[in-house]
Amino acid sequence: MRLLALSIVVAALLAACGGDDGEDVRTDRPAAEPAPPDRPPDSTGPVSATTVGSVRIDDGTGVLTAVSARVDDDTRLLRRRGEAYEEVALDVIRIGDEVEVWVDGPVAESHPVQAHAEAVVLAP
Repeated sequence: MRLLALSIVVAALLAACGGDDGEDVRTDRPAAEPAPPDRPPDSTGPVSATTVGSVRIDDGTGVLTAVSARVDDDTRLLRRRGEAYEEVALDVIRIGDEVEVWVDGPVAESHPVQAHAEAVVLAP
């Protein structure tokens, strides 16, 4: 009787672990189209300075009117092309270019605010 009960428990556990449920689990799917976060940008304005690894807006609009946004490998750098976006390199962004900046993580409340750039979108 114990063996029968143990067999039923093991069979139920194995069934719960899954198997082929018919879903395609290939990893060679095309990557999603690049896009900024799905919320309004934290700052929009002309670039006042660029350095290796940052973009600065001194006279912007939005929640942050002045921001020095740190750019790294996790930052989405994009250019708007109509309804679509394309990835760009930081060296494409020049002083005077209109950009939208989204920040994430901690914010140093200095002037300008210093934060990590989640995304930077260059206007066409």
